[in-house]
Amino acid sequence: MLAGELERLVDAVVPDPDGPGVVVGLVGPDGALTSAARGLAALEHRVPIGERTVFHLASVSKQFTAEAVQVLIRAGKVGADDRVAEYLPWLPFPEITVEQLARHSSGLRDQWQLVEASGRRMEDVITTADLVELIRRQTSLQFEPGSWHAYSNTNYTLLALLVEAVSGETLDDFCRAQLFAPLGMDDTLFVADHRKVVPRRAWSYRRIPSGYERIVLSYGTAGASSLHSTITDLARWAAAVRSRDSWQSPLPSTPYAGTASYGWGIRHGRYADSLMLWHAGADAGFRTHLAMLPEPGWSAIVLGSFAELDPDQLARAALALVFPSPTPTHTPLPSATVPSGTYLDLSRGMVVDVESTDAGLRLDAGMGPTLLAPVGDGRFADGYAVAEFDGEQLLVSEDPALHPHQWIAIEPPAAPLALDRFVGEFYSTELSASFRVIRSDNGLVLDRPRHGRHRMQVVGDGVFRVRSNDGDESGLITLTFDQAGVVLGYSTFSARSLTFRRMGVADGTVCEAADRLGIS
Repeated sequence: MLAGELERLVDAVVPDPDGPGVVVGLVGPDGALTSAARGLAALEHRVPIGERTVFHLASVSKQFTAEAVQVLIRAGKVGADDRVAEYLPWLPFPEITVEQLARHSSGLRDQWQLVEASGRRMEDVITTADLVELIRRQTSLQFEPGSWHAYSNTNYTLLALLVEAVSGETLDDFCRAQLFAPLGMDDTLFVADHRKVVPRRAWSYRRIPSGYERIVLSYGTAGASSLHSTITDLARWAAAVRSRDSWQSPLPSTPYAGTASYGWGIRHGRYADSLMLWHAGADAGFRTHLAMLPEPGWSAIVLGSFAELDPDQLARAALALVFPSPTPTHTPLPSATVPSGTYLDLSRGMVVDVESTDAGLRLDAGMGPTLLAPVGDGRFADGYAVAEFDGEQLLVSEDPALHPHQWIAIEPPAAPLALDRFVGEFYSTELSASFRVIRSDNGLVLDRPRHGRHRMQVVGDGVFRVRSNDGDESGLITLTFDQAGVVLGYSTFSARSLTFRRMGVADGTVCEAADRLGIS
């Protein structure tokens, strides 16, 4: 019966059995897996998806990297409060601790968004050496370590390098001996070389008007991502993490310490008033989700191979088959509760569209709109953040133990801007990259090498936003100029306040527009 209900769920999200697809599973309190699959793992060869299909897990990988570090901590070889630079002396920020990497409070900019800001594309081969060079060149952090939460893949690349530095093994070899082999996870591995042959591996796709196209993923790095596994192996992992009696190992009873929303490689949430440990992943067209309910003893696994899939929603729908969650009832709020408009996130230096509706707050930071539903006391929330309006600004928290992000409404300039002062070629020493701002009949255009030209929309005095290519990690770019148009602040969702300077102009200019708006 449960298998049939899962099949109906899968059929609803994968209408075309000859296209890319998904496998969904539920792991019961006894560790038994029930799954359903639909679609093809490789369209070119018409290979169907099944329980032994190997998927790229994207950010679901992080909990395994975090657990590898925990193994070293329990062995007394690493301390959670240790400075990362003790193990990676080339890191330019000696104040960052291991715990801050694991909890995404280090202040480091996101590696993928640095890659794109430097002029590369996500389909390029990106190696750990490439990422290390980008990190080494950084001269500033997004914020003081430990003060804010800002999800950054860079943190987990560094944790993987720390594991390798301390253990003397590759991340894959270490995890195989400490985690995978004891559980019989024979089809699970970290892939740090895009050329590696992985039997039964699925490819990723997106829908286009004529059918489908493949999305290339050529990562040559592991830690933040790049774990490959099957639904069968993940069922073993979920059962072991959830119940210590089924796995004799050095794992403590509470490996994901902390009460905040993000622990060590795992998110803390609620499902039907029960603790839910979960994480989702998205790379190229892969969409993944692992949700574990320790108390009732059920877990849901979603492994998909097409970009349009919503794995979070599908995981919850699967859990609802065995452990229904009551539908929350909220009193509709008048749309004037939070003024709709364009807001500037002062901590990230980027703009966000906010639409206040009876259903809640609809936010768009360029990565696709999200809805924060009203949860009482003037607050709005989803699985990632909580927002509260204090009458003047939105306070958005992704980790209740740290400072909230401050969002202020901004108005377009009262008079037309003199756009010529912003035209020129700008260079970043942190990225060793440049781009041009050029005039067009309709205003200004951002011309980035290998990323094309995109219109710059005026949102404030010296503040512009640019919607980048559909496939970009950056999504929405905020550009903030000083009054003279010499210094330019470049911010995306997870890489704020990169500094570009107009080429041919002497140093010494202050970014006045950023100062006026309160961006440090």
